Amino acid sequence: MRTVPTPPAIPSPLITVVGSAAAGASMVSVAVAQALALGRSSSRPVVLADLALDARQGARHGAPDLATGLSDLLRQPPDRRSSGAALAATIPVPRRGYRLLLGLRDHGDWVSVRPAALDAVLDDLRRSAGWVVAEVDPDLEGEASTGSFDIEDRNLLARTAARRAHLVLAACATDLAGAKDAAVLLRGLAALDVAPGRTLLVAVQGPCRATWSAPEPRVAEILLPHRRATARSAASGRRLPRSVVRPLAGAVDQALSRAAALPAPPTSDPPVRIVPGELGHWPT
Repeated sequence: MRTVPTPPAIPSPLITVVGSAAAGASMVSVAVAQALALGRSSSRPVVLADLALDARQGARHGAPDLATGLSDLLRQPPDRRSSGAALAATIPVPRRGYRLLLGLRDHGDWVSVRPAALDAVLDDLRRSAGWVVAEVDPDLEGEASTGSFDIEDRNLLARTAARRAHLVLAACATDLAGAKDAAVLLRGLAALDVAPGRTLLVAVQGPCRATWSAPEPRVAEILLPHRRATARSAASGRRLPRSVVRPLAGAVDQALSRAAALPAPPTSDPPVRIVPGELGHWPT
C-alpha cells in the first residue's frame, strides 16, 4: 500500500511584542501568551519565544541555566535539524498553559545569528505550535538608517520578528517618556514596512495616573491599568490576573480581525540587488 505523505501543518500566527522591560513589554508578552493558551482550544500549544538580546524570560520563569534554547537551535546545521526541533526545545509553564523557548545564553551571541538560520527556526516553530508570541527589544534600526551593517545584524532578532508578525504589540509607559518611546517604536515599525493595521499600541499605566494620548491616530491602542498584583504574579510565576489578561485578549482579537484583511506578512526577506562598485574594491 502506498503511503500518503502527511501535509505540512499550516504555519501559526506570530504575535511580536516590542518594547523595553521597564515599559511592561515582558508582562504584556506573558499576558498575551497566557490568554491564548487558556482561552483557545487547540491541539498545538502556545509558545512564548524570548528573542530579546538579554533574554530575561528564563530567569523570570525559574528555568535552569543550561536548558536548551534559541542559541542551541541556531547552532544546529539545517540538514541535521529535524522537524519540530524548535518545539521540542521549549519548556512547559503549567500554571499559565504555554511553553517557553529560552533565548540567547549571552548578549553577545547575536554575532552568530544568521538570517537563514533564524528564519528556519521561526518557520519550524510556527508549524509545530498553535500560536507563537515573541518578545523582542525596541531597537529596530538597520543599515538604511544608520549606515552600519553591524547595527542591522545586532537588531536582526527584533527586525525579523517584527517584519514577519501578523500583529505587533508596541508596549510603552503612559508618562511623557513613554509617549516619546511610542513614537520612536512606531517610526521604527513603519521603516520595516509594518502596516499600521498590524500594530496595537499597549500603554501600561504606572502607579501614578497620567493623561495619555496616542502619538499615531491610525494605530489601535489599549490602556492597561497598573495593578500591584500583576507584578507579584509575574514575579512568582502565577497566572496573571484577569483584569489585565481579558482586556488585552479582547484588543488582540479585534486587532487580528482587522489585520486579516491585509496582505500576509513576508516569510523571508527578498534578495537585494547589489550595484556594481557598491561594495568597494580591492587593489590588485
